[in-house]
Amino acid sequence: MKLALASALSLLVGLGLGWLAFSAPPVVQTIEQPVVQRVEVAAPEKVKVIERDVPGVQPAPIAAAAPSAAPPAMPAPESRDSELNALRAQVEQLKGQLETELKIRRATEGAPIRAPAGVDERFTNEKRLVETFNKALKEAGFDKAQVSNVDCSEYPCIVFGNGFGERDDIPKLMKSSAMSDYRDDHTSSWGFSRSGDPASRFFAIAVTPKGSERDEAMEKRINFRVQQMEEVSRPPPPRP
Repeated sequence: MKLALASALSLLVGLGLGWLAFSAPPVVQTIEQPVVQRVEVAAPEKVKVIERDVPGVQPAPIAAAAPSAAPPAMPAPESRDSELNALRAQVEQLKGQLETELKIRRATEGAPIRAPAGVDERFTNEKRLVETFNKALKEAGFDKAQVSNVDCSEYPCIVFGNGFGERDDIPKLMKSSAMSDYRDDHTSSWGFSRSGDPASRFFAIAVTPKGSERDEAMEKRINFRVQQMEEVSRPPPPRP
């Protein structure tokens, strides 16, 4: 009995649900989709160049390039030969003048003398010559005499100084013990008086080894060197 009642009740419920399903209005399901918002951005402006012809203004004309100068004409072969011969003649003339001047200079100045091979160091050492002659001057009693310089640019070396150089001074100097190494050698001396004061007297002494050649050419050259040094060492004239 209960089973039949339950079956009937289930049937009634199913019929009611079916009626509701077909008689009720349809249900609409809304599906939300994302909305894309469009924002319009103005494009950057472009500058447009409008070319116009300005009345009255014309482009400057381009100056035509000046024609290049024509290369100089080459001289004729005959002209070149003539110029070359003239230059050769001029060179020969200058060589002749130079040779004449050299001959005159050799006659008055002499030519530089070459030192003999193996000459002893006591004739060529400037420091030794200065020390020896200054010591000898003091020993010989020439207290105010002093060596100023020694010229060994050529042979032989020449000693220059002041306060010495009268006629009998050399024998006194050579007797000193300081000059013992040079006592037997060949010695030449020069003295130049200045203002009458013995202390200002300019002197020059040249010493060469005993037995070495001392000819006229050497004497001429030594004399010239001494004269040159004496001139450049003169004191300036007094002011008026």
